[in-house]
Amino acid sequence: MLACDPEPPEGCAFSSMATAPESASTCPADAGDYDPVAMGPAPLVVMFTVDTLNRAYLDGRHPDWDITPRLDAFFAESAYLPEVVSVRSLTGVALSSLLTGRYPRAHGVRDHAEQVGTTIETLPEHLASGGYATRAFISNQCWVIDGKVDELTCRWNRQDESEQDLKDEELVTSFTRALDQLSGPTFLWIHLVDPHTPYDAREPYYDTFHPEPPAGDFDPGVEGALADVNLGERSITPEEHAQVEAAYASQVALVDAQFGEVLDALSSRGLDDAIVVFGADHGEELGLHSHYYWHSCSTFNASLMLSFAIRAPGRLAGGAVMASPVSSTDIAPTVAELAGLPWDNDIDGTSLVGDFRACREPTRPAYFERATEAAGMVVEGHKLVLEPEGWTSACEPYTDDIPYVMAREQLYDIESDPDECTNLAEDEPAMFSELRGQLCDWVLATPWVATNNERNPVVRACGG
Repeated sequence: MLACDPEPPEGCAFSSMATAPESASTCPADAGDYDPVAMGPAPLVVMFTVDTLNRAYLDGRHPDWDITPRLDAFFAESAYLPEVVSVRSLTGVALSSLLTGRYPRAHGVRDHAEQVGTTIETLPEHLASGGYATRAFISNQCWVIDGKVDELTCRWNRQDESEQDLKDEELVTSFTRALDQLSGPTFLWIHLVDPHTPYDAREPYYDTFHPEPPAGDFDPGVEGALADVNLGERSITPEEHAQVEAAYASQVALVDAQFGEVLDALSSRGLDDAIVVFGADHGEELGLHSHYYWHSCSTFNASLMLSFAIRAPGRLAGGAVMASPVSSTDIAPTVAELAGLPWDNDIDGTSLVGDFRACREPTRPAYFERATEAAGMVVEGHKLVLEPEGWTSACEPYTDDIPYVMAREQLYDIESDPDECTNLAEDEPAMFSELRGQLCDWVLATPWVATNNERNPVVRACGG
């Protein structure tokens, strides 16, 4: 069934490889021995994030490919968060929440062209108030951080998305050079645009993942090729889908190598005690539902669920695994506390340092939004989504004439059905009603930026 059909499609188009067992919770014996606040500011805090990272390509989850050896080793030695829920699968919005610890309805960013207001504090600004120098190296949506750091290096051109890998590599080089200019506590953030459409192959990785000749004349690296699939203007064969997977995996493999460059640069300069954070803004659907090869419309796990890891020697126990879902709004306050500057005022997120030290699994819901058209939450092994209008035209490449079709009410058991192929909203009415009430309490608890009922179907659906 094509994405433009009038009824929501059922089931999954392709396997996501995400059915591999998730990491079980792990608590090192020395977890409670660390007190980062008492240690004061850290010499160096590094945040390394990438775009559109489907977690099914990380942590040895692929049955055949060894895609991310450097990242997998980093995950094993760090505090690992394999169940981070992004607030939205759209870069500008997701990064704004990652930086502020607030949900979009609080920071007000709903689209790429918008920026967090000057009155809302970001993580680098919070660290700067405690004496940190701050610098960012960004390859996508540079305006998100413009004016929020001491120095910004940008390699982004919305009109020219070609040679993404070269732009990213230039940033990695600029980042490593900056390591030779450190003076006092410093926060450095690098955000790469890969892996991202167009899915042009990255050699030599692609040939390892797809040694067979390409299927016909299909090329996922050609701009617009996958948009035609999204809009139902052409079908995609399993062989062509395999090309997409291999091209995407080749970009993830290059990111792994670039992350390795950063780790090696830190080690060669004697900076192994730096706090290093790895994560992403959001994931990528990759055809799993509705043959959708993009992310901004999707509220499925492939686009929202992320893996983060934090290595903070002497401040957080390595080898810890927090297997329960947490929100991406929790990352900023966690990093701030590890950097010796707790940040608890007027934000939605909660630092996870105390949970790690107490060997405690958080049970609070992790919420997400899609503009003012949809909202949902992940809690206790289940996921609830309200899409009151049933579809959206607020995300490319869809339009009013060809909308992205979704079920209006969705409930998934994400422990037994991680790909979300079976909607239980009608089969489990009691559970759906209970979780819906909990979500609506959250929806109505705080005014959204757009509260007019004509513009906010989620608020209207919850009785507001």
